[in-house]
Amino acid sequence: MSRTYRATGINLKSSPLGESDRILTILTRDRGLIRAVAAGSRKPKSSLGGRCGLFVVNELLLAKGKSLDRLTQAEAITTYSGLSRNLGLLTASQYLTELVLFQTPADRPDPQLFDLTLSVLDQLAALPIDATPTMTLATLCSGIMRLLKFGGLMPQVQACSVTHGAIVPDVTDPRWRAGFNFQAGGAIDLALCRQLQQQRDPDIRQLWNLDRDAAIALRIPTPDRYVNAAELALMQHLAAGDSFERHFDQLTLPHLASAWMNIENLLRHYVQYHLGQGIQSANLLDSYTTAMLAVPHPLDPSR
Repeated sequence: MSRTYRATGINLKSSPLGESDRILTILTRDRGLIRAVAAGSRKPKSSLGGRCGLFVVNELLLAKGKSLDRLTQAEAITTYSGLSRNLGLLTASQYLTELVLFQTPADRPDPQLFDLTLSVLDQLAALPIDATPTMTLATLCSGIMRLLKFGGLMPQVQACSVTHGAIVPDVTDPRWRAGFNFQAGGAIDLALCRQLQQQRDPDIRQLWNLDRDAAIALRIPTPDRYVNAAELALMQHLAAGDSFERHFDQLTLPHLASAWMNIENLLRHYVQYHLGQGIQSANLLDSYTTAMLAVPHPLDPSR
């Protein structure tokens, strides 16, 4: 039986091996996640060099190995070269591919995840090279929500995750707040939960000395975070999915930059809570947004 096989894959991670080789982590459409050695690909005249870059989609010819496969040929289909010309777009792309890696078991093909990965990168690549931080953050958060939805982890933002009543943020009230609890899985209507807690308090007191576990289970979860009306409204737009592109101009207005920063930070910690892994690209994203929002931007008339 031949040990060689063909696959269509996108490079999600690259690390050096020895003096001239690379180890690539590749998401393939039909074979899931594979790790392969690209021998000699770091040499200046290597035919594999440019095809081993991050986010390059290739038609591949590989040979099975004991622990790592071996990349023998690659023909580029898509390169996403524009992502590397803007630090924000590059960092956002790395962030999203980390989430993909978190959700991808080795050797278990998932064509839908492969297509979704290309789709979220397409969304970032469609931004202009001089995209504002607000545009980048909004598109990143859209990608995060899409990946979380695919993995069955998208937070509940349309309704209270405790009472299940619809939450309608009052964007006219600067003091309006909703809670957000990671364990409960999303937003919390503070007013409704206060009412529910008051109703449960007598039962909790009655149960306390008989069955403390049952009493504790009746407690309303304390919010891990709070979001204002604009932030929850933006998250609701993302959860709606198909409305994001249609409202992109309104969702990326300059004055919303801080809201998108808070949303990304909230989603970051939500992911960390549910997947038990930190996002390494997040620190670089923080450095980028802090630096970019501190200086005027040619496409940002408010600064």
